[in-house]
Parts: sequence; structure tokens; C-alpha cells
Amino acid sequence: AAKAKESGMSTLSAELEAAKRAEALAAEERASLRSELQTAKEGVDRANAEIATYHQHLAAERQVREQQEATAKGKIDQLQFSLDDRERQLTEKVAALQQKDQELKSLLRQLAAMPVADASGGSAATADTTDAPNDTPMT
Repeated sequence: AAKAKESGMSTLSAELEAAKRAEALAAEERASLRSELQTAKEGVDRANAEIATYHQHLAAERQVREQQEATAKGKIDQLQFSLDDRERQLTEKVAALQQKDQELKSLLRQLAAMPVADASGGSAATADTTDAPNDTPMT
């Protein structure tokens, strides 16, 4: 009986030792997993910080691009206004030149219709209109 009791105690002692070793291994595994988890969390935090930095750079670049677009649009609008103004000025000048051309033609017709005095002091019927320029614009 004593031998059986001793044998049972020995088995219990061996099982207890095996359980303690298993618990120690599990504790080491948990510690290793905690370390891996901490490393992974730090990696995620670094990645999130990089993403935040990229978002800040992207926002800054977007703002610069929008400012450049606004500046370019302002310049385009200014150039368009200048072109429109210049076109208006040129149209007015063309109209004024056309008016002066018509006035000149009218004066030439009036001059051609006037009687011309000949060398003897008499008057001829009218001036010869073939010497007058024909509807050619004056420059």
C-alpha cells in the first residue's frame, strides 16, 4: 500500500512538474505574443503617422494648386479684358478711318464738280475726274 501510495505521489509529482513546465511555456508564449502585438501596434502607429503626414502634404499641395489656378484664371481674365478692349479700340479706329475715307471721297467729288478756270481766264465746264483717285483708301 505504501508503495502504491508512493507510486501515485510520484505520478502526481511528475504531472505537477509537467503542468508547471506547460504553464511556463504558455507564459513565455504569451509574453512573446504581447511583444509581437506591441511591435505590430507600434508599426500601425508609425503607418498612421505617415498617412497623416501624407494627408498634410496632399492638402498643402492642393492649396498651392488652387492658388495657382486662381492666379492663372485672374491672368487669363485680365488678358481677355485687354484683348476685348484692344479689339474695341481697333474697331473704333477702323470706323473713324472709313468715315474719313468717305469724307475725302465726297470732297474729291465736289472738287471734280467745280468749274475749272482755263489759262485765258475763262472757265471750262468741270474738272476732269479721271485724275482723281478711284475709291482707293488713303493711308
